[in-house]
Amino acid sequence: MRVDFYTRDGLKQKIRANRIVKYILFLTAAASLVACVFLCAKTTTLNAAAMERAVLLTAVLSGWLVIALYVNVYEPGIREVQHASHLMDEEAQKLCGTLRLEKRTVQIRGSIRVRDAVLTTPDGEKKLLLNDTRTRLLKNVDGPIAVYTVGRYIVGYEREAL
Repeated sequence: MRVDFYTRDGLKQKIRANRIVKYILFLTAAASLVACVFLCAKTTTLNAAAMERAVLLTAVLSGWLVIALYVNVYEPGIREVQHASHLMDEEAQKLCGTLRLEKRTVQIRGSIRVRDAVLTTPDGEKKLLLNDTRTRLLKNVDGPIAVYTVGRYIVGYEREAL
């Protein structure tokens, strides 16, 4: 049975998830702004020092939260969607052999994090790349395997009986 790593439905779900994260980022930033304005409006000469600390704390903590969400959730999601849509536009090639996943992972600049894989075929070894988020799907695959590739990227697999 063929297992595809990238499907149109999966791509739509990822786009929807990215949109939700974008709204969460916007709402967090807007809530921070509203909180800071509210705290500034409630400032008097008697509580100015405390309100200054409260505004600073609110701005810093919400800023860290927005940056952390953007860098660790939103941006990788956007890169994943771009990568998947690029791979789904091209025709996959079937290669048969035994697959060995390497421990080394590499962050492709402006794209996704990939793991090196070596496919041993009767013709020799071929170096391939596997999306690091998909490695768990191929961890326990032993023996002959048919790998579907677009360029050097693995986009699916099928267990082979030789």
